[in-house]
Amino acid sequence: MIWKHFEQFSLQAIAHGKRRISHWLIINRIRWEVYIVTTGKDFKISNDCIAFYARLWIKTYPQHANLFKTKRMIGEI
Repeated sequence: MIWKHFEQFSLQAIAHGKRRISHWLIINRIRWEVYIVTTGKDFKISNDCIAFYARLWIKTYPQHANLFKTKRMIGEI
């Protein structure tokens, strides 16, 4: 569910002409949507995982790889 929303909101930002945004912005939008807009069980997105979603985005959408700025992670080549 998180990845589906991450894709949706990132593509929405691109469709609105955004060339660079924060992956934290996308995750916080997901948090908002799930907490305020939907009903059901609460869930949490760990801040430790946010960088991994940005990296998955870059692998999945190489044509939009510059949408998110990432820093090298410890142990990353």
